[in-house]
Amino acid sequence: MNNPQQPRAQNNLSETRQQMNRKILKALMVNTIAQSITFLVAYSKLINGLFQENRDVKIMPYFVNLMMIDAFINFVIYVFYIDQFRRTLLNAVLCRNRVIQ
Repeated sequence: MNNPQQPRAQNNLSETRQQMNRKILKALMVNTIAQSITFLVAYSKLINGLFQENRDVKIMPYFVNLMMIDAFINFVIYVFYIDQFRRTLLNAVLCRNRVIQ
């Protein structure tokens, strides 16, 4: 006989996966936005520095600081979401193996 609670359990599992995927997508969107802002600021400083008559403008500290901020943002995102990334990848591999077998 069919167990009526089994579909509900599968629905709960798929909802959990959807929530995980939403969180991962949010983390990736935050990461992408942060990187875009970082590179825009860095390149605007670089372009301003290149076109100024005073060539003594220090451009590299801007790049170093902004890249450090970007690396920190990446680190925070990956630390908080690495378990979900790992679980999602593991689920994808397991599902693919199940389909192949």
